[in-house]
Amino acid sequence: MYGRMLQGISAQSGNLEPLHQSLLALVRSGLAGSSGSALSYVTMGALGVPGASSGWSPACHQEAAVLTLHALRCNDAFFNLVISPAARSGLPLAFTLLALVMKHRDDPTKGGFLQCASFIVLRLSAARNFAIALNAAASSHAPLGTFSSDPNGVPVAAFELPDAFRGTHADVFIHVCFALLTECDPTWVAPLISPLLTALHNVAPYWKNVSAMGAERLIAMVEHFADPAVLYSHPEAYQNLAMALHPVNRCLQHQPESNPALVYAVLRLGDVFDRIDAMGVAPLEQEDDDEVSRSARGR
Repeated sequence: MYGRMLQGISAQSGNLEPLHQSLLALVRSGLAGSSGSALSYVTMGALGVPGASSGWSPACHQEAAVLTLHALRCNDAFFNLVISPAARSGLPLAFTLLALVMKHRDDPTKGGFLQCASFIVLRLSAARNFAIALNAAASSHAPLGTFSSDPNGVPVAAFELPDAFRGTHADVFIHVCFALLTECDPTWVAPLISPLLTALHNVAPYWKNVSAMGAERLIAMVEHFADPAVLYSHPEAYQNLAMALHPVNRCLQHQPESNPALVYAVLRLGDVFDRIDAMGVAPLEQEDDDEVSRSARGR
């Protein structure tokens, strides 16, 4: 029923922007109580809703995330609005959700929400606008105005970044994937492996200037899934390793000259890839890319 209602909202109705504003504000309510500098995306409260600045904080961010996922999947006009330059190409939604993922990553009762958030990010990763926007600069010390005390921004502390971090939004995305997939209980994060690694796969060809931290985290994820204890834990585990290799391969295939830190990390940690090569594990074939694309579109 909700799917049909969301699908029926057209751009001509004038209701898409209010819907976007309201859903984003409700999702942000899950970060209530956070303080400090923030990833800032909103200018002059453009994506706020009445009452949001006066302490209005309904506890329904999980329900809002579910509705957002349905809207992104069934309403192309809404999806196009979310990834438009006017909406910062989907960064506000994606990084609010990634901050909430970090907040709840040790809570097994939030597994459903983490899956929903992961599939929203996967859906956004199908958009070229979103992938390119990930190259926007980010830093824990607020250069270039990317981080600020804007109350509409995403708190930096939510991502648990290194104090001296300087990089891009792609680095923050990589960092969250690394923390979730390698540091949490593997039994309950297992459903998140495919959507998150597929999202990395989709955006990797557009990365520029991946930081040393991001590069090391990418290689560490490969090393994690290549660990015998993980690789031989179940028959399909080799597919996870293949998917972890995808972002590294695709980034270096399309943007090697723009990512010297990743090139250096691959050379410095070449023994990891030598061991994988000896196992006979390779990234999934190109013929699987159509399936990856369909998965990202939610079709």
